[in-house]
Amino acid sequence: MLGTRDITTRAGRYVASAVAITVLGEAIVDLVEGPDGRFTAHPGGSPLNVVIGLTRLGLPTRPLARRDR
Repeated sequence: MLGTRDITTRAGRYVASAVAITVLGEAIVDLVEGPDGRFTAHPGGSPLNVVIGLTRLGLPTRPLARRDR
């Protein structure tokens, strides 16, 4: 169970008794081909970008996604 806590964002804004923000969605992986022909996996997707942005603002976040086999 998520509790509440008092937080201050990196911008110095006070957010009283905030709960963690849960972001639902898929986590995808982009395969990017390098100059040597090898592929490198880079995590991404819109939900992940939202989690990263909120976390950088100092807000508590929780990503929730299903992992496929």
